[in-house]
Amino acid sequence: MTYKELQAWLNAHGASLTVDGVAGAKTKRAILSVFANKQAPAASNADIAVIAARIGCSVKQVRAVAAVESGGAAFDADGRPKILSEGHVLWRVLARRGVPTFCIAELSAAHPEILFRSWAERPGYLGGALEYWRLDAARALAAGACGSEDPALMACSWGMFQILGENHK
Repeated sequence: MTYKELQAWLNAHGASLTVDGVAGAKTKRAILSVFANKQAPAASNADIAVIAARIGCSVKQVRAVAAVESGGAAFDADGRPKILSEGHVLWRVLARRGVPTFCIAELSAAHPEILFRSWAERPGYLGGALEYWRLDAARALAAGACGSEDPALMACSWGMFQILGENHK
């Protein structure tokens, strides 16, 4: 989906954006407005039962995964999806995009809180709203490295079950 397509979709769901393809502050506010939901549960008990049946495990097992991955809640206090920006995945995605390893290593040295070679080298998770700061920084870093913010979105885990962005189809 391009930013123009996203803006058009957001407009169809109540936003009032100029469809110009620019991912600026107004687009970000519209995304948060459309997707933030402080009222509804991320997944109902019935949803959890369907998930468990589909993947062949118990409801308790699905709830255990949610508890470990997100504390059992899909949204943060601001109504945004809980996220975790995964710097080691960003390294891998940038490499797949053709960014030379020495360039990725230099970026990592300059931004070790954003980009790191392996999970074992991670500086620690910031958690909560600070993960959105890390995601924004990763988006800027990726855009500079390969001309696209997509690697940062692919290297982020989202929601109650912390589904990695690169698994999106």
